[in-house]
Amino acid sequence: MTEFERRIAALDTTLFDAIPCQLYEDDRQSLLAVQQAMRERVGSYRYLDIGSYMGGSLQPYLLDPRCERIFSIDKRPPSTPDDRGLPVVYPENTTAAMMNNLCSIDPGADRKVIAFEADASQIERGAIKPGPEICFIDGEHTVGAVMSDFAFCREVALPQSVICFHDANIVFPALARIVQDLQTDHVPFEAYALPSYVFVIELGGIRLHSDPVVATLLLQNWKAYLPSLISMEHYREVYNTTPVRMLRAVSRSLKRIRRSPS
Repeated sequence: MTEFERRIAALDTTLFDAIPCQLYEDDRQSLLAVQQAMRERVGSYRYLDIGSYMGGSLQPYLLDPRCERIFSIDKRPPSTPDDRGLPVVYPENTTAAMMNNLCSIDPGADRKVIAFEADASQIERGAIKPGPEICFIDGEHTVGAVMSDFAFCREVALPQSVICFHDANIVFPALARIVQDLQTDHVPFEAYALPSYVFVIELGGIRLHSDPVVATLLLQNWKAYLPSLISMEHYREVYNTTPVRMLRAVSRSLKRIRRSPS
């Protein structure tokens, strides 16, 4: 067993340490579990990442000799819309900065990583070949963008693949619509949440959730459920402040007036 194989089998989250990334400890462990299950299932594979920023989420795939190709997609805007209400700022958001970071880990990164500086919807599907087995969506956190990114991943990924989403506690309205659409279209899939904010959709019967390393985390899904609820607590606190309660009461009164017969 190589050093990398030992570390990923142990879900060693220090595999993400060389480049700062916006992933919590449990997020990192969950993503490593999916990667480990896939590499054991198919041997060699490809990885697609939407919203790569400085390259933090690419690190364990760059280090994995079984990962043959990394597709990195990022529009590289200085800020992006966000369904929480305020735009998210990304300083020094350039492809060159990301590649410099990755080359500091592996001097051959520029031969393994293919970077696209565009919205996923603008990329020719034929440019993503061979198709990836693992996709990770962590770009713009709006319903429209997440659904568009998922549609792109479905088009380019292999029939047996897994699509992971970060910040499920923020983009859950998009996830609900995606799952509903899959059900309406009678598309076979498996979906589940992993700690802390990772949501997974398996396609084509890949069944990574039956792998012991993923199944163990599924038994700890309270680490996904409770943190997601707690992350929304401040919205409930605002909703129940006196000024907002008064506005709610006025709104209910107006609705009753409109429904009353004239």
